[in-house]
Amino acid sequence: MPLQLLREISWKTLPVTLHEDEDIEQARVLRACGYAAVLFSVAHAVRPFARVLALTPAGLEAMRAAAEDAVPEEAMLARQSPAPQRAAWLAQARR
Repeated sequence: MPLQLLREISWKTLPVTLHEDEDIEQARVLRACGYAAVLFSVAHAVRPFARVLALTPAGLEAMRAAAEDAVPEEAMLARQSPAPQRAAWLAQARR
């Protein structure tokens, strides 16, 4: 998944060079979405590569949004102030 690759790249020192065909294709998707600045080898290179030069603000935002979507509802409730937590608890208790 391209966002997983984006997350992995975010932990590395840039630029990052990718050589696996699957990673190169995912880098193409990231560049097309505007999530990363990527240079690619010529089409018929003996050893194709994708060099990720930078992650864009849109890419960082996509990672943040994906991380928030992955957070369980209980964790989101724990982040809220006590009043909304009580309201959520009361709503569940009334069911």
